[in-house]
Amino acid sequence: VLSKTIDEKPDEYAPVLNRAFQDNYGFTILDRQVGHHRVTNLSYHWPFVDEKQAYVDYRQVYRPVSVIDSMAFHVMASQDESLTESHLKLAKLFEERNDFWNAFREYNALTKINPYWSPYFRKAADCLLKLADLPRAFRYYERSLEYDESFYARYRMGEILMLKNDVSGAIRQFEQALALAGEERIQVLAKLHTAYAYLGDREKMNRVRKEIASIRPGQKLTVPPRSYLYLNYVPARINNFIVGADSLAALGQTEAAQRLLQESIDVLDTPIAHRKLGEELYRVRKPEEALTHLLRVSDEYFFDPAFLSFMVLLTTETADTVRANTYREQLRRVAPAFENTQDQEKGF
Repeated sequence: VLSKTIDEKPDEYAPVLNRAFQDNYGFTILDRQVGHHRVTNLSYHWPFVDEKQAYVDYRQVYRPVSVIDSMAFHVMASQDESLTESHLKLAKLFEERNDFWNAFREYNALTKINPYWSPYFRKAADCLLKLADLPRAFRYYERSLEYDESFYARYRMGEILMLKNDVSGAIRQFEQALALAGEERIQVLAKLHTAYAYLGDREKMNRVRKEIASIRPGQKLTVPPRSYLYLNYVPARINNFIVGADSLAALGQTEAAQRLLQESIDVLDTPIAHRKLGEELYRVRKPEEALTHLLRVSDEYFFDPAFLSFMVLLTTETADTVRANTYREQLRRVAPAFENTQDQEKGF
């Protein structure tokens, strides 16, 4: 914070918000309470209390006031449960209560304590999926693969990439999941069949059909209509901000919508908020500011025809020829696969 590497307001020198840094640091209320009890216990012996004489033992007189306080006090006062075990116990407790945000924070803390234990990353990612935070969930699944291959992580990453319309990327993940699959083999093959159908690869579709038929004769395969669904997933923590901003924008209250979207980013920095804020800035003829926000999330929506169409328009208007050509070429690769191109032609 003092170095301004993180700050209350992001800029090119401080791209990470103070709050965002703290949310991801892995420090939770459990750590805070453990620290509080350790300091308080120390203060009972300070300065230089002669323990041979009568003195008040904080560990004997304190009575916890909540479940978390009790867990923290137990970590401080006894040797039979570690901080790691308490974080894990608390994470499971939050999951049972459907409090997936705090469950994520506990699992995230565990990834900081032991960054080489892949299951913690997958559990954190699962919580983020429950919160509809797909971009961050993907990153945690990806991080889990650094030290341990996982069918589950590969499969989940493939599903997220399908929602993003990155079909080729999804196929790579599903093929790696297939190599690790056991009883789930047909489940993965069905996903591959859909992905190959979207790419029009009949040869590989037939190969998959034959393999499924050899495992489960008579199994029917259907290909769902192809559509871009990624924008339907709005992280739960900022959902009300996004819904409210959309309502304000629909009423023509653009400045109010912009303020609400910025508040959303202050709470949780998300691609969808930057995208919508970029759109609103463009509508009030601030293309340079719009471009700043949209470039930050370009990779996240690089397979969305509507986004690509708009970026062609915006970069052309700002005389950014190189980027305009890049988005135009990507649009040509992505858009032909869609049956209905009307929305693509209109852009935003």
